[in-house]
Amino acid sequence: MTWFLGFVFLYFISSANACDRCVYQSKASHLYDSPTTYGGACGYGNVALQFSNGFFAAAVPSLYRQGVGCGACYQVRCKNRRLCNTIGTKVVLTDQNNDNVTDLVLSKRAFFTMALNGKGADLLNLGVVDVEYKSGAIYDTGVQINDIAKESCPPWQCGDKPWK
Repeated sequence: MTWFLGFVFLYFISSANACDRCVYQSKASHLYDSPTTYGGACGYGNVALQFSNGFFAAAVPSLYRQGVGCGACYQVRCKNRRLCNTIGTKVVLTDQNNDNVTDLVLSKRAFFTMALNGKGADLLNLGVVDVEYKSGAIYDTGVQINDIAKESCPPWQCGDKPWK
């Protein structure tokens, strides 16, 4: 019996850790205008534009998690092979998206980065695209803006694990 309980425990632990490797299927859209001043539900203000280098996103409540998800990095890849590259983009979560159509609303810069060379305008014109995304590195201390600045995890360095 002890052996069986140990097996069940290990099974659930390995399943919980596997979530960081999971690839989720959804849709993403983009902000139509890049804000000159940025509010965002995470409260980062204009600093978000600096530490994310303009690669930021708003996410559904299940990812935003009442602010706990603030500062999380996500790798996002568009699935339209006619318009999108295979690399995708990386974003930092800075806001909540209450839309039930998409899991992520990307900054225009991040959305454009998913496009093949010369196809950026076509991708932007679609507005909403099918994507797959996975969690990158997550800031250890969550929503504390001073810690994020100190940890300095720009999106292009967050979770550089290759897509599988």
